Amino acid sequence: MPTIRSCLEHRHSYVRRNAVLAIFTIYKNFDFLIPDAPELIANFLESEQVNSEILKFATFPQINFLIRTCLANEMPS
Repeated sequence: MPTIRSCLEHRHSYVRRNAVLAIFTIYKNFDFLIPDAPELIANFLESEQVNSEILKFATFPQINFLIRTCLANEMPS
């Protein structure tokens, strides 16, 4: 999993986008592999620029689904 985490800081937006999707999929199916996935994705989304390419690839329903499914009940305090 360290490789996927390092891809969140890659210079190309498509690599960062795919890393987020990979983390989400792994967490959704095998949450014990990346127990800190909700916090990891939340921190990533906070650090991304609002006008970032990664957010241009996703529609609002997709972002809402990601937040509701992965982050809603597990946001760090």
